[in-house]
Amino acid sequence: MKQILVGSMVIASLLMISSCSGNSDTAADSPTEDTRQSSSEKVEENQITALISLIKDEEEIAGKEISFQEGSDLMTVLKDNYEVVEEGGMIQAIDGIEQNADEGCYWTYTINDEMVNTGANETILKDGDKVVFTYAKF
Repeated sequence: MKQILVGSMVIASLLMISSCSGNSDTAADSPTEDTRQSSSEKVEENQITALISLIKDEEEIAGKEISFQEGSDLMTVLKDNYEVVEEGGMIQAIDGIEQNADEGCYWTYTINDEMVNTGANETILKDGDKVVFTYAKF
């Protein structure tokens, strides 16, 4: 008798658990197509793009159009898409190409063909910016 009672309690418990964890298709529990689209549009609204190119010996060695959150600084975007070594906000190497003070070779960059006098960590990118990093002797 005791075994039947315990067995009944186990079965009742399993039924309660399975009914609570069932797949619910109510509108309150699952987002509608409009809600998903609205969320997707919000993400896209905050995304902007810029073109980042790397130049060495007057040749483009890398370049790509990158999407990122509006308000992002150049250093963050660069690190998210290239292998970067930096020290105190100053770029020391990009994709394995290190600055060489003995030879006077350094990374500099322009945005939309204009020299920039701020560090990459202080430079906020705008939609459509064209960033060119140049490794050259100075």
